[in-house]
Amino acid sequence: MLFKCNFACGEFCQFPTLANVSKEVKILEDDVHLYCQHLEMLQEDFLRRFHDILSLVIPNWVLDPFIVNPLNVDIHLQEELIDLQSNEEIKSRMARGYEYF
Repeated sequence: MLFKCNFACGEFCQFPTLANVSKEVKILEDDVHLYCQHLEMLQEDFLRRFHDILSLVIPNWVLDPFIVNPLNVDIHLQEELIDLQSNEEIKSRMARGYEYF
């Protein structure tokens, strides 16, 4: 876990308020250890709560439907995929990346 590793090394850049405070006051090692434990518990909690989302496998045709051959998807999706691939407006939007779609 990136934040915890950086935090344990005394790098507080992901925590701007603490970074400012650490310039004027020494952060005690015991406090750093305690905060690292909290970050670990937070990560474990997220993994437990969102395990279903984290284990999702998103097919390539969902992320970029224009690179997939329609013959390689389920038969009930082939026609819709062909329609999607033929749509020039959608194609231009997807050219910028799926985040802009």
